[in-house]
Amino acid sequence: MDPDHRQRLEALPGWSWDALSYRWEEDFSYLKQFANQEGHCRVLTRYETVSGYPLGNWVSKQRAAKEAMDPDRRQRLEALPGWVWKVEK
Repeated sequence: MDPDHRQRLEALPGWSWDALSYRWEEDFSYLKQFANQEGHCRVLTRYETVSGYPLGNWVSKQRAAKEAMDPDRRQRLEALPGWVWKVEK
């Protein structure tokens, strides 16, 4: 790729070469905000943020993916207040 094109792309707000990692970070920010407001990470599966983001669904997927998850991501989730991998009913 032409260096000028690369530089112009990277200058765009929100540009990322790794869209999946960017999306995970964005999703994680919703959980951090929830944890900061509520003091825990016990998000109900059907919970959606005021803006309509399905946070509960994302949290459920993270719990299900524990074994395959990148260790850094696992550690970051575990550092949030009240994070648990298995939700007791």
